[in-house]
Amino acid sequence: MPSVTPGYCFTLGTNSFGALGLGEDVVEKPRAAHVDVAGKRLLGVACGGMHTVALAEDGSIYTWGVNDEGALGRPTSGSAWGQRPTAAKRTHMCQARLPDGVVCVQVVAGDGFTFVLTDQGCIYGWGQFKDDLSSFCSFSPDVQLQRLPALVYQAEDKRDRVRKLAAGARHMLALTRRGEVLSWGMAGQGQLGRMPPADVLLRPTAVKGIAAALGPNVTDIGVGSYASFAIGTHGVVAAWGLNNGGQLGLPLAAADDVDQCVWEPAAVPALGMRVRAVAGGDHHSLALTRDNKVLSFGSSNYGMLGRLDIPQPVLRRPSACLTLSQEGVSIAAGMGVSSCVTESGNAFTWGSNVNYQMAKGQVEADNVQPTRMRRHTAFGKRRVLQFCFGGQHAALL
Repeated sequence: MPSVTPGYCFTLGTNSFGALGLGEDVVEKPRAAHVDVAGKRLLGVACGGMHTVALAEDGSIYTWGVNDEGALGRPTSGSAWGQRPTAAKRTHMCQARLPDGVVCVQVVAGDGFTFVLTDQGCIYGWGQFKDDLSSFCSFSPDVQLQRLPALVYQAEDKRDRVRKLAAGARHMLALTRRGEVLSWGMAGQGQLGRMPPADVLLRPTAVKGIAAALGPNVTDIGVGSYASFAIGTHGVVAAWGLNNGGQLGLPLAAADDVDQCVWEPAAVPALGMRVRAVAGGDHHSLALTRDNKVLSFGSSNYGMLGRLDIPQPVLRRPSACLTLSQEGVSIAAGMGVSSCVTESGNAFTWGSNVNYQMAKGQVEADNVQPTRMRRHTAFGKRRVLQFCFGGQHAALL
């Protein structure tokens, strides 16, 4: 969910497609740079693969970056909607065209799509889901590419109103007030926790089998790029989706040539009963525990697990990479990158710095251990409220 404390947007990383919101002349920003979002304070920010979305304090949405799949929720090339291949590559910041009276309370983004949660528990979305395995692309059963915000979910019963969203690279999760988890999008790696037909996959639909894995009440949800997580009342976790690097916290299949996907929710006993939040990248995941430890598991490339003592390329059992002296607020992971934000406003980052997502200046070396983000003149003494990763960029509040 967005931060309850309003803040201001800062971005860093590479700017090949305007995802930093700093203009076309900026190639890269190795340290966090302020982005003026219409002079407004923000409640949240989200990074898609090549676009960025900001939630203003008044509930309005601002977007910038690539619009080829309609991820910005507005036209970017006159009335032609950016139909020319290069017309939509670099866009200026502007407000998404939500219907009058819609007040947003959360925003999330994936690879080519954006979804928002309203104060009435409804979901609006725009863009397009893509399945690289089959080249299938669509937003809904009826619409292949959604250029403007469209109502995706509206509950008749107050208990079925949505209270949280989570976006993977190709799929979405939603948690209702009833404690039910909805999923929709692409399902090629098992990330929806359910199987075809395709027209059902593209509509928010309840995931069955979670109660059998962790009990009747789901209190939180999390995602990796191609993975999904649900957290129960006592901090137990269920997971489903791609597990080729052990990123679900579940044992790998015995042979490399067999299916490395988990198609239905499965309990993750290795995480125990103490988890507050889970976040994942492509091939690794993080868990924030109730005793303020950050656990990492999955592929260990680029230092994204934050540990030096991993003899194999895969850490199969979740293990602590960071023990905080203060309460952890949130965790985030991306493609080879990880972060944690504390209650006092410090941000720790670890993993690949090839795209300058570690916020440490022109030093190109990876962070193989969690490293606190250093303050610099532009950032000043501001507290970090949120940290998120895109494909080649990052944003913080």
